[in-house]
Amino acid sequence: MAHALEATVGNMFSKGSKAQYPSEPIPITAAEQEERKEREQRLRMERIKASFTAKALKMNASLGGKNNDES
Repeated sequence: MAHALEATVGNMFSKGSKAQYPSEPIPITAAEQEERKEREQRLRMERIKASFTAKALKMNASLGGKNNDES
């Protein structure tokens, strides 16, 4: 509740940076904390995979190779 108040009431009186409203509930139990950690780790891995895929496609294109989609 403190985060919600900070993001709403606190921002009304703030002159500098604004507090962000939480994008999802704060995990309370150990199971919720573990689930959140696993979800964040999956998202990081997906971003890394997308980055490597984009770099590989760019490298293939610069070397005159074909994209996998063009097969």
